[in-house]
Amino acid sequence: AAGGGAGLAGGECGGAAYAGSVGVVSSVRPPVDRLVFFTDAIVAIAATLLILPLVDEATTWFREDKAHTTSGFLGEARPGLIAFAISFVVIVRMWSAHHRLFARVVATDRHLITLDLFWALTIVFLPLPTQITALAGDDDRVAVGLYIGTMLASSVLMLLIALHLRRTPELVSDKPPIAGTVGFTLLFALALVLGVAFSSYYVLLILLLAGVVGRILEPRLEGTRMGAPAPSSSTEENP
Repeated sequence: AAGGGAGLAGGECGGAAYAGSVGVVSSVRPPVDRLVFFTDAIVAIAATLLILPLVDEATTWFREDKAHTTSGFLGEARPGLIAFAISFVVIVRMWSAHHRLFARVVATDRHLITLDLFWALTIVFLPLPTQITALAGDDDRVAVGLYIGTMLASSVLMLLIALHLRRTPELVSDKPPIAGTVGFTLLFALALVLGVAFSSYYVLLILLLAGVVGRILEPRLEGTRMGAPAPSSSTEENP
C-alpha cells in the first residue's frame, strides 16, 4: 500500500508531499483528477445557466411585438446583463483560484471532498441570486445580501479548503498560500455589510483592492517580509 501511495503522489499526480509530511499518501484515497473534473463540469454548467434567463427574456421580448428593437431589449435587460457580467467574472475568478489551488493536490481525503462539494454548491446556487438581483432592483436589501452573501460563502469555503491542505501536507506537493484568499474573503465580508447597509451593488468595486490587501497580509500569513520575493504570490491565488 505504501508503494502504491508513493506512486500516486510521485507519478500519477505529478508531485510528492512537501517537507514536514508525516506519512505516505494512501493508494485507497480517491484520485484527484475525478474530483477536479467533476468540479470543473459543475462550474461550466453554472456559468452557462447565468445567461439562460436573458435568452428567455430576449425570446419573449421579440415575440411580444415585432416592432421591438435590439437596442430596446438591451435597455430593458440592462440590470440582468450587469448581474450576468458580474456573476460570470466572479465564477471565472473563483474557478481560476480553485484550479491553481488543486494543481498542488496529489491526493484527497473525506474532508477535502466535502469542502469542495460545498464550494461547488455555492457556484451552482449563484445563478439564482443573480436572477433575483436582475428582477428585484437596487432597493431590495435581502436580494443584495443573498447575492453578495453567496459570493462570500464561496470565498470562505475556498479558504477552508486551503487551510485544510495546509494542515494535511501529505495531500499536497507544496504548501498553498492563503494571503490572497484571506484578503478576498475579508473584502467580500465588508462588501456584504456595506451592500446591505446602503442597498447597493456598487460596493463590489471594493474587490479591486484584493491584490493590495493580499500583499499587506502576506508577511503575517506566509512568513515573508514586505518586499521580499515569496515562493507563491498572494495575488496568484486571488479568487
